[in-house]
Amino acid sequence: MSELLPTPTFSRKKPVGFVTRKIYAYTDGDRYEGRIARGLEPLLKVGGTDREVARERIDEQDGTSQPVELVQKRVYNTTFWDTGFHKWLEERGYVRVRKNREWFEISVEDLDKEIEAYSKHLESFSYEIKGNYTPRTLQTKVSEEVCNLWNGNTIIQPLDLCPRFGKDFTHLDVFKRSGFRVMIIASYWLGSNESLIKTVKKRLDVSADIEVIKPNYDLYVKALREGKRVLIDVSLHVDSDKIDGRLLDALKEEDALIVVDEADYGAWTSISRSILHQYTECGNNLVLLSTGSNIERAMIGAKGDIQTPIRYTYADLIALKKQGDETYKELVEVTCYNLDATQAFIDEQNNMLPEDRLNMKKLFDKRNPHVQREFKKQVLFDKERGNDVFGIYSRHWGQIEHPAVMVWCPTTKSNLNSLAKVCKDPDYNIIVLHGDEHTNRGAEEYVKESIKQAEEEGKEGTVIFSCGMGARSFSIPNIIATVDCFDGGSLAPATQRASRCLTPGCDKEMSLVVNYTFNPNRSSSFETDLISSEINKDGDTDSAVRRVHGVINTLKDRDTFMSEKDFREYITSPQNLRNMASATIDYSEMYNDNELRELLNDIKKQITNKKKGIIDDAKTYIDDKDKKKTQKEINEERKAQLDFRSKILKIVNSAGNISYLALNSKSFKEGLEIISNDSDKDIAYKDLVGLSASVVLDKFYPYFEKNGSTTYMDLIVSTNTISGTYNDFSYVHCEHPTGVFDDELNFVKESIFYYAKEPSEGVLSDLEKFSKINNVVVGACQSGYVDYYRSLGYDVMTVDSQTYSFSSMGLNPQNTNVVGNFPFQGSTESKRWVIWHKFLEQSLELGNRICVIIPASVISPGSQWDSIKNNLVKLDLTVGDKFKGVGSTFCRITVDKDHTGDTEIVTKDKTFHIDVSNYDFLPLEISDYTLGLYDYFKGTRTWQRTTEYHTTKKKEWIDDEGDIEVWHTPAQSFKTSTYHPNNEKIRVGVSLSGYPKFRVMHNMAGTATIVWTECSSLDEANELANYLNGKESQEVLRVFKWSGWNKLEVIKLLG
Repeated sequence: MSELLPTPTFSRKKPVGFVTRKIYAYTDGDRYEGRIARGLEPLLKVGGTDREVARERIDEQDGTSQPVELVQKRVYNTTFWDTGFHKWLEERGYVRVRKNREWFEISVEDLDKEIEAYSKHLESFSYEIKGNYTPRTLQTKVSEEVCNLWNGNTIIQPLDLCPRFGKDFTHLDVFKRSGFRVMIIASYWLGSNESLIKTVKKRLDVSADIEVIKPNYDLYVKALREGKRVLIDVSLHVDSDKIDGRLLDALKEEDALIVVDEADYGAWTSISRSILHQYTECGNNLVLLSTGSNIERAMIGAKGDIQTPIRYTYADLIALKKQGDETYKELVEVTCYNLDATQAFIDEQNNMLPEDRLNMKKLFDKRNPHVQREFKKQVLFDKERGNDVFGIYSRHWGQIEHPAVMVWCPTTKSNLNSLAKVCKDPDYNIIVLHGDEHTNRGAEEYVKESIKQAEEEGKEGTVIFSCGMGARSFSIPNIIATVDCFDGGSLAPATQRASRCLTPGCDKEMSLVVNYTFNPNRSSSFETDLISSEINKDGDTDSAVRRVHGVINTLKDRDTFMSEKDFREYITSPQNLRNMASATIDYSEMYNDNELRELLNDIKKQITNKKKGIIDDAKTYIDDKDKKKTQKEINEERKAQLDFRSKILKIVNSAGNISYLALNSKSFKEGLEIISNDSDKDIAYKDLVGLSASVVLDKFYPYFEKNGSTTYMDLIVSTNTISGTYNDFSYVHCEHPTGVFDDELNFVKESIFYYAKEPSEGVLSDLEKFSKINNVVVGACQSGYVDYYRSLGYDVMTVDSQTYSFSSMGLNPQNTNVVGNFPFQGSTESKRWVIWHKFLEQSLELGNRICVIIPASVISPGSQWDSIKNNLVKLDLTVGDKFKGVGSTFCRITVDKDHTGDTEIVTKDKTFHIDVSNYDFLPLEISDYTLGLYDYFKGTRTWQRTTEYHTTKKKEWIDDEGDIEVWHTPAQSFKTSTYHPNNEKIRVGVSLSGYPKFRVMHNMAGTATIVWTECSSLDEANELANYLNGKESQEVLRVFKWSGWNKLEVIKLLG
């Protein structure tokens, strides 16, 4: 509303100096959410105070005449008083409820805008320092060293600072000491950006004047003009926003601190570097490549004045604590422990056939719950003997309030969900972290809130299961122990996983790093990393062992700690020396060992490891009785040689792609050289083999050449180049079949825009057919194949879900067909089914007629379905049958903006012709029966969710002694004494969670999970509830249920 009104004409002098004044705003549920629900403007009481805590002033106004609790909405630190601001609001058109009263019709969002606008009008900038930053010894040392190295020209300073070093504060300290006005935080792992921003928002003296912005020129200029320092939040992710060119121009005039945090994770890839370089090439910059592990990888591609890495390990921190350094008195110490499988379990496994034996992956497969129950008892809940991880910790270091254990499992998200169900315990809170439910940026806050709620419910502790999420920038003080079940693998991720228990807090002095293993004689990756880091200092293994043993505790068994002699024998065993050797050689050799396993984790392996651990060879696959067994075998102790050989297989199998990425190349080596010098081609190649072409050329090619393997690979490349035929072509995506779009040939308009991934036979066939009719523009979804498509004579442009534009190709949206099978997901780090939303949206903008392959979930409730249903010509649910080896989760849609009326829906059993424009969604399985249910149930009632008893604010209203029931789920209700007018209404409600049991609600309340409709009488309510609980209504809810949650859209059909 405010942007439509003229700026007030009155003025006020700018205040002098910093004054601690506060503008606060409060309301209650009825005057805010209640008015919004009734279609009215919400009410806020906007007042001022000089008190340090504004809530005290609010509480004074919460007298006995106030029927409901006052809710504090906002508190601002300002340099102005409330009376002038009240006048500003009135002149901006906001309604003042009564003269000389401080209640206004305004939302909190508009209030935020007006506070900012009024501050700008007064040309004032004020902030509050909420505390002081006290650096630790090594933080100060690093900050001073970095700032002393800055000479006014761009330098790159690698920082190898262990997890829990305090990198965020160190970065901010460098920012403060350097005198820069601009800092850029650039990361691929977005949780690290979020961590720094949270630190800034603490508003300590080191950060109180910092304004956090996205890469936006206008915000940048505004912040600097207001006298603030600027922190620019930059994502190096593949789907990051397009960079504002005006901002880059402005940065050329400003020296800046550029921090690449978690620089070893994704930030070193060609895509990330291309984004980062746009910033580092602006002006003179102090660039920090900061990471807690694998600094060598972080430095890949770095060019310029690169300084010697500054390195500190966790052992260095603990050593200072043990020397009495007060700045490290809160540092959490570490104990390592190998928790091995029981001897009975080992003997049982070795008596089985290889296909029946368990390795770590099979242990956590959902088809082995009987074994997982033993894991549950041994690791988590041995309540009889106390030999579980909780018990071991409390035995040696006592209890903390609500302890948590984080368990890392090498398995899938589905298996992780199943494992959590097996490990469920009534006395403990169970959390599952993976990308289907959470993001790396939001995982930490979710876990903290879950632990808080579990404490309120009286749970003894929490168990967190993860297969990767939360490994970085994830700080939960309650975590006393991590249990790593990867049993080997790369050092860097293992160190990050282990470090999650090092967060201080909860009066925790010790942490327990547990390596769950089938081979207790092998050192954990965390221990190997500590030893190798110490060896790197002076090359002396003996002194490194002494130093590590002096600062890190190691349990020999549940009750006994290792002596230095025990530790030396353990760490220098032949097997462990081999592990250390892989960590002490140069980067390329390490890459061929541990790092290769990480990069190729999802690559199928067809090699059998000859070496055996305490459990003999086990086959990784799990048999299906109805499927023929394969011959893939893998040893539980996957050594570097296995990963290396698997990499060779993948590279060899992808040799055919070389000639399509590097046109006219005559040999495998020549093709790799061409690809390595082109970032787009290198991305496509890396998608295939997991490594860039330059790494393959430098590290693997010498082995191929020595063994004569290049003769075969050269033949594949040269034959493809000469004949143009496909030999041993590998696909990142499923192969596109031939003839999928043949019926669209009859509807070609002036131009065709065709989405193309790899140049498979089906793609090339489609292009040839369409090009015979009219002009074709190829949208190359994998830019590495652009040159190949151009060599065939097509106009080509690179496309992705964020940045592509079609104007340069001269396409007319009114006369363009959009055809193809675009990617559904963006990159190896993206969630499934993310990118297709954007592709669909932009396809509808590009063309008049669209025919694309798309996930079948497009017919579910949401904006995607709403965008196509009015002009949907055809919905083919059988197209998935044409994709070899892929389930029928796809459909083909044809949308014509000139079409209205019936849609042809093709299913396996029948073809329908119906008008779907009035359907809010279609059923999961379309049939006469399911469509009949949809047509029959057309509700007219208004169903709503309200938040007066939201569980996130439960502590504000819950009262076990209260006489008002607050319904939450079919199995759970709470009590309260807090009144709300909705409670008096006669309602029928249902929980969105669990079984959809409807009930009459009168003189009772509901949380935000309850959806309800109002009735005029109890008789009407009882009749409606009985109807909705009846067989027909419940069948509708079953048929139209897309997940474990009931859908509001479906419930609306029933009323």
